[in-house]
Amino acid sequence: MILRMPSYYRDFKCTADKCTDSCCIGWEIDIDKHSLERFRAISDSEFSDKLKRCISESGTPHFILDENEHCPFLDKNGLCEMILYSGEDILCNICRDHPRYFEWYDGLKEGGIGLCCEAAAKLILQNNNDASFYDKEIPYEDCGSYDDGLFKLMLDMRKRIFSFTEQSELPLKDILSSILSYAGYMQEKCDSFDFSKKDIKPSLCQKHDADVKKTVGFLSELESMESSRLFQKLITDDNISQKINEFYNKHPETKKYLINVFEYFLYRHFLKGVYDDEFYSRIAFAILSTCVTALLFVSAYTEQGVFNIDTAVRCCVYYSKEIEYSESNLNIIFDAFYDPEMFSHTYLEGLCSVLL
Repeated sequence: MILRMPSYYRDFKCTADKCTDSCCIGWEIDIDKHSLERFRAISDSEFSDKLKRCISESGTPHFILDENEHCPFLDKNGLCEMILYSGEDILCNICRDHPRYFEWYDGLKEGGIGLCCEAAAKLILQNNNDASFYDKEIPYEDCGSYDDGLFKLMLDMRKRIFSFTEQSELPLKDILSSILSYAGYMQEKCDSFDFSKKDIKPSLCQKHDADVKKTVGFLSELESMESSRLFQKLITDDNISQKINEFYNKHPETKKYLINVFEYFLYRHFLKGVYDDEFYSRIAFAILSTCVTALLFVSAYTEQGVFNIDTAVRCCVYYSKEIEYSESNLNIIFDAFYDPEMFSHTYLEGLCSVLL
């Protein structure tokens, strides 16, 4: 079996107490069965007593956060008391793996690091190796069932999209518009059980009507969308287009950031569509996420008057935490791509023309 990872994964390292947005704060931390049994077996009375006080076994076992929503084992220096006590091997699965993620297919396991983590987001944004990966052999692991013909087609599609994104000299809005049209065409073919491979046809992004305030309103209604406050100053500005142009003129490096964001979302979410025979919404999600990230960039610039890599990282972390790590939010967004009143093909193309 092959394990495939992005090339930048090798450079990832948790920044621990130097992180300004610790994953030990504000996240519900579930405990897997084997870790719970290991915690129960600890004989050190003082540490064992704290484990018993700080773990709830009601429903899914989990750590009981303190009044500030901190993990009870996060010390005053921002370090994990469990690691200090016994090393990383003591950690439960979610603590040991985060922000790593994995997906399983027949003979292929893909993984990476999530954009919700500061250190990971910085690596992703500043990646200059394009969509490059490395493979290694691992023992076989089971996966769900799916159509092998569709899976092979989707692998080919993703490869073509990555190649098109990296090699095209078109503006980003035209690149994503071309990919969106390709996704819609290929989904129609697959719905008719036609798994033949096709190239992406370059096309220019059309300037359809796209009300940015409508997008912000939709996002604001989702679960725990605190980052929507970042949009407020920009959307009340009568010169949004001027602000966007000013931002890109002063910060041309953000085009590469946004390409990397698109490739991240495509890599992480696209192949999962093989399990429900539907991939258009996952490509549309990667495009919408790129547009919203651009909106966050411009909003932060408008609010602060300056923009740098740390600002870009914070924007990405906000969006990823609130969208990718909420199954409810993801499902609502995926459904919205088939709602003509929300994120239709023409509306998404319009967003690209306005924001990119």
